[in-house]
Amino acid sequence: MKTRPTTSAILLTVFAITIMGSVAFTQYSIYVLSSLNVSTSQIYTVPPYEELLVLLVALFGITALFIYLIKRGLQKIIFWSFVAISWLILFDFFQFILSAVFALIVSILLVLYYYRYSGRTGRNVINVVIFLTVASTLSLALGLVPSVILTAIIAIYDYIAVYKTKHMIKLAKGISEYGSLAGFVFQAKNLIKKRAILLGGGDVVFPAVLINSVFTAYGAIASTFTFAGALTGLWIIIAFGKRNKAYPAMSFIGPLELLALGIFLMLSMLIRL
Repeated sequence: MKTRPTTSAILLTVFAITIMGSVAFTQYSIYVLSSLNVSTSQIYTVPPYEELLVLLVALFGITALFIYLIKRGLQKIIFWSFVAISWLILFDFFQFILSAVFALIVSILLVLYYYRYSGRTGRNVINVVIFLTVASTLSLALGLVPSVILTAIIAIYDYIAVYKTKHMIKLAKGISEYGSLAGFVFQAKNLIKKRAILLGGGDVVFPAVLINSVFTAYGAIASTFTFAGALTGLWIIIAFGKRNKAYPAMSFIGPLELLALGIFLMLSMLIRL
């Protein structure tokens, strides 16, 4: 997108902070559960591949529903859906670090602030918490191989949705007016006008899901490789993308994540040999 260096740095930093925060929260969640003698398999009882299928059906179904509501001019239904989803996710996050009562109070106050009083920066900060929580939950439910499959499917789907059917562009425009859950919003300046830059929530959550799963399965070095792949993919869009044009971020980020993970696995095999 050839953005200003400051905006580019902020974009990459927020992306990185969200992913690293998600990894930290995932490991903390595992620690808390283990201290209670509870395994993740006891929490997520549905088999991982069934979880993946349910997730994909829900993702495509909700996308179709939202597009229908936008065409009908019923975006307020989407708005109130976002309010409910935001509260559920924030409550899920805070119940790991606070008592249930305080988690309930804090999550309600943050949702009120998010939709009534916060500016762009405030919403972006809360989005960090929302997106890292979603990524953590999905990675714990799926595990490594389903996360790899999910990354590949979303990378292909994003390409089709942006370049072919273009319905993702319509969806992003339609929902961005009624809440920032669409993603992180930044403002870049040029000599003529200001223009908004949107990094979709899925473009942060799905890379984080894979990185979380890799960290849990292989450790910090493997996840660092995968993380570097994700950052490189986003950097390519920022550095070489054209202004005022939408890009399927996961079609850049996802393949480079998988490539970086493959490089790590090959190097691991060579070192063992």
